[in-house]
Amino acid sequence: MIPDYLESLEGVVQQAIDEGSLGTPRYLRCVAAVLEEDSLEEAVGALAGLASAWFGAEPSSRYTLGGDGSVYLTEMRQWSLGQGAIITVSHTQCVPTLDLMLVGSRGTLYHEG
Repeated sequence: MIPDYLESLEGVVQQAIDEGSLGTPRYLRCVAAVLEEDSLEEAVGALAGLASAWFGAEPSSRYTLGGDGSVYLTEMRQWSLGQGAIITVSHTQCVPTLDLMLVGSRGTLYHEG
């Protein structure tokens, strides 16, 4: 599962978007590691949901790599106005992590934890 602080991170990012600090969100890159092997799809879905919220729409196309018993799942998504996201979630036996980069037309937001 995604780390517990994802909900607060969502609020911080949305606030930066609402304040105009980033300009228009254009590209999201997320690399996460989760403890449960069977939660890769759930984690990708949660992160993809954030991307849709931040971009203001559902994606127009989606490509998936991995999954089906592998230790990672990657999704690439594209929106009709040109936004894009690449989200990779893998299994770890150590500490769950999230590395996020959201590029906007006027700035970039980074989170690592």
